Amino acid sequence: MHTLWLLVILCSVIFSVSALSGERVVEHLDLKTGAKWLGRKSSRFGSVNEMRMMLGARLNTPDVKKQYPTVDRRLKNGKPLPDEFDSRKQWPNCKSIGMIRDQSSCGSCWAIAAASTMSDHYCIQTGKSVLLSETDLLSCCKTCGYGCEGGRDIQCWDYWNKTGLVTGSGQDCEGCRCYPFMKCRHHGRKGGYPDCPEESYSTPECEHKCRDGYPKKFADDKIFGNAGYYVAENEKAIMSEIMLNGPVKASFAVFKDFIDYDSGVYFHSHGNLLGRHAVRIIGWGHDRDVPYWVIANSWNEKWGENGTFRMLRGSNECEIEENVVSNSR
Repeated sequence: MHTLWLLVILCSVIFSVSALSGERVVEHLDLKTGAKWLGRKSSRFGSVNEMRMMLGARLNTPDVKKQYPTVDRRLKNGKPLPDEFDSRKQWPNCKSIGMIRDQSSCGSCWAIAAASTMSDHYCIQTGKSVLLSETDLLSCCKTCGYGCEGGRDIQCWDYWNKTGLVTGSGQDCEGCRCYPFMKCRHHGRKGGYPDCPEESYSTPECEHKCRDGYPKKFADDKIFGNAGYYVAENEKAIMSEIMLNGPVKASFAVFKDFIDYDSGVYFHSHGNLLGRHAVRIIGWGHDRDVPYWVIANSWNEKWGENGTFRMLRGSNECEIEENVVSNSR
C-alpha cells in the first residue's frame, strides 16, 4: 500500500483524447523533477514482442568492461559547461550528425548507433564527411553479437579499428553497402511509410563486395578509426566528452511506456522492462528547470521529435549514463 501511494505522489498521469485524430493522449508528469512528456496510444506495436525484437542492445559483463579503458574528460579549467549544447550546430559541416536512420524490423540499433557515431567522429576529426556502413558492421562483425538479434557496444570500435568499415548508410545510399531493409512506420505520425513487418528480418549475409555500379573495390573503400573507450558514468564527464569529440553511443533500459512516446522529456513512468536500445546522445539542454539529453533514435524522422527524443539528464534515467562509448584521435 505504501509503494502504491509513493507512486501516486511522484508521478501524475493525465489522459485525454485528441479531437483531430481520436488518439488517446497521455501526459506523464514527474512531480519531483518537473519532467513532462506526452504519449499517444497507438496500434503500431501490435504486441510487446514486436517492440522487443527492435531492442538489440546487449550489455558486456563487468569482467569484459574492465578490459577496456574508461575515460573522464571533465573540463579541468574550472569553466562551467554550457546550459545547452547541440552537436548539429557545433559541427554544421558534418551532416551525418543530424541524419536519422531507420532500422526497420531488425534489432540493429547497436550497429546503427555505432556506425553513425563513427561517421560523426570521422568527420569531426578529419573534416571529411563520410557515412559508414551499418550493414557492414551488422553482418560481418561476429565478435559484436548476433546481427538482427542484437549486439554489444565497444566491440564495434574494435572491429572498426582492426578491420575497417566500408561506406554506405541508409536505404538509398551512394556508398558501397546500403541498408537492405525498407523504412517503415514506427508508431509515429501516420503516413509516409508502410507499417513495419511483424516478424524480424534475417541478418544480411556478410559480403566482401560493394553493390553493383559502385566505382570502388570493397578493400579500397575501407575506412579505419581509433579504438573506443567507455566514458565515465558521470553526467559532466559525458557532457565534456560530447563537447570535445562529438556524439556518443549509449544504451538504455526500455520499459513498456516508451512505446507511446511522442514528445517531451522522457522518464520511466510505468510498465515492465522490455529490453535495451542503442542510440546516439548528440547534445543536452533544459526545459524550464528540467535537464535533458538530446538523443537521436533509429526509427526514422517521423517518430518522436523529428526522429529524436529527450530524456531526463543527471539521474542515470533508465541507465542511460552507464554504458556510454566514444573514441578520439
